[in-house]
Amino acid sequence: MKNILLLSLLLLLLSNCQEKESHKISIDLSKYVSEIYFSEFTDSLSFLTLDMRDSCLISEVDQIYKDSNLIFVKDRRGNGIFIFDENNRYKNRINYYGRGPGEFIRLSTACINPTDKQIGIYDDFSRKILIYSYEGVFIKEILVNDYIYDFAFTSNKGFIFIYPFYYPATERDGLWLTDSNGIFVKHLYHIDPKHKVRMFFDNYYKLLPNHRQGIIFYDRWADQFLQVNQDSATCLYEFDLRQRIPESLKKDPEYVSDKHFILTCFFNMSRYILSGYASANDYYWVLFNKKDHSIKVAPKLINDMNNIKIESFPCFLDENTLAFELQDDENNYDIRLLLLHAKQ
Repeated sequence: MKNILLLSLLLLLLSNCQEKESHKISIDLSKYVSEIYFSEFTDSLSFLTLDMRDSCLISEVDQIYKDSNLIFVKDRRGNGIFIFDENNRYKNRINYYGRGPGEFIRLSTACINPTDKQIGIYDDFSRKILIYSYEGVFIKEILVNDYIYDFAFTSNKGFIFIYPFYYPATERDGLWLTDSNGIFVKHLYHIDPKHKVRMFFDNYYKLLPNHRQGIIFYDRWADQFLQVNQDSATCLYEFDLRQRIPESLKKDPEYVSDKHFILTCFFNMSRYILSGYASANDYYWVLFNKKDHSIKVAPKLINDMNNIKIESFPCFLDENTLAFELQDDENNYDIRLLLLHAKQ
């Protein structure tokens, strides 16, 4: 009788594993077409010009945030956070480099707090988060005791800290909740300790349009797409990337990807997920339709909706808008963006 019960339990566990495996959405990068066209996931295009007032300050757009008719642009080469008013005109800049109060040595990453109308900057050199108002006025700084790579505000004045790989030298990994002073509250999501390959790419989480809902996070090692808020982490999709790094190699911290692929970015829209996967030599875009779970793979994104050639990498403005920076002549210091309004 005991053996029968053990056998039944084993079969049940096996059945659950097979069922979970069957729900994974297959991505096979070898089955690709030549292009993914904008018109396949885009409803319309528009243009946005950010008036720099004839000041050559921004080198390249890295991140864009929008809230309360204001636009915030993080410069890729460390020139600060640029704030534009409701008329899209340059208003102010957070560029307070130094070692004093309200200053930072390195602008590692940044995000906004729509609930309290604040901007947060993480300085990984000084291991602190600095909080400013939307006007650029310094409010406070928070010392960060843990190793983190990025962070997001929560609606209850706390933070979600992000360290997207397992690292034995620290007790924290994955995503965890802190209070408003950066003090640990609880873990939200752990990274599998077997996964020791360390590769950094910036675009592994996105704020959700409703700030209280938290963030969208992609676990590159498990190929899981999660919604994370201050209460829990929920897996929305699990992908079976056929060209992923084998489990045996993920355990090797010295491994450098060659023929295998890993996610470099994703753009979560209401109807689609547009993701990029890279190896040492190749790059593929993957368009995932949330409604019918169809997949399209291509090495190129092509603008077939007007005659403008796109040469920049997209930025995520909100769940229905992607922004491409357009190249202008060297005497025009304004930032011109082509906006893709996604189908809903």
